[in-house]
Amino acid sequence: MKSLLNGSSAALNFYTELPQLLSSKKNLALATVAATKGSAPQKTGISAVFGENRLIAGTIGGGIVEFSIQKVINDIVQAKQSQIRAFNLTNKISDKEGAICGGSMEILLDAEPEKYAAVFKAISESLGKREPGVMLIVAKTDSGGRLHIEREWITTGSLKNKTLSLSPVVDNHLQEMLNRPTEGDFRRTDIEETAEEEKQSVFLETIVPAPRLIIAGAGHVGKALSHLGKFLGFEVVVWDYRSEYATKENVPDADVLLSGNIEETLAGVATDRNTYIVAVTTGHKQDIEVLKLFIGSPAGYIGMIGSRKKTILIREQFLAEGWATEEQWARIHAPVGLDIHSETVEEIALSIAAQLVQVRHQINKKQ
Repeated sequence: MKSLLNGSSAALNFYTELPQLLSSKKNLALATVAATKGSAPQKTGISAVFGENRLIAGTIGGGIVEFSIQKVINDIVQAKQSQIRAFNLTNKISDKEGAICGGSMEILLDAEPEKYAAVFKAISESLGKREPGVMLIVAKTDSGGRLHIEREWITTGSLKNKTLSLSPVVDNHLQEMLNRPTEGDFRRTDIEETAEEEKQSVFLETIVPAPRLIIAGAGHVGKALSHLGKFLGFEVVVWDYRSEYATKENVPDADVLLSGNIEETLAGVATDRNTYIVAVTTGHKQDIEVLKLFIGSPAGYIGMIGSRKKTILIREQFLAEGWATEEQWARIHAPVGLDIHSETVEEIALSIAAQLVQVRHQINKKQ
């Protein structure tokens, strides 16, 4: 038995879309990067849905790899025959077709994902409740060479009721992943074929809710940042004390819109290490209230817009009033955003979004 541990950057909204895709479209195949070697365009755990003629959702590495997969999709779907197929990416630059990344990929091609529509629905429902879990995939090859795939969704609450039989090694990985759910945690265990058993590969994929981005302020910067945040896979919560600004017409990309008193609205939003908070309100008084509310929270990121002078003055006030410790203030990103010499509203929002992505990757590495 051998065990491979790899990380991936999962498409955060992929599994929330999958149940609808499976119910509305026929002859779909689900492709998952099962292993990579050398330089590859994607990491293990990344998935995509293919139809008869095109990529439907997700990505597993771009044009050439996906084109190669597309060529076999119709055959495996019609035959209802799943596969684990290797793709070589070591072509020469002079080749007219073929990838030149320099490595190779193994892709798990599930020809019958609709068989486990209930599993994908359960995943979507868990994510809607911001509940992480692990999808267990067992790919068994029988004596005739046919691949059979089974799936199960396991959360901390459902662990004791799991139905698929697991080895002690897989059990240990599963428990570790449930204890510390981390975006991109994808693990594979291959069990070698014996006289008594079929050959099988077991895949464990941690699936977590989208990171939550709380934007305090629905003005120009807040609106632009909500658009970028949604594009980057965040669940976007926008608050503004002005109800006429906290509207779907003004901030169409927000998943949740809140307005009114900070204590009565934002205080009710749960935070954890996958929560990102950005204060871009109309003035320093509102920014101060937002910081006071969240500076002691477990949020992974807290940022505030403003000049360096504003930042210095607010820091001095927080320390003098006992609203924060030096350690707590050190976590604040202020002035917010990466220094890209931004001037326009769009550039400011871009600098903040880039910093959010940077911190998100740092948090995932530490988890």
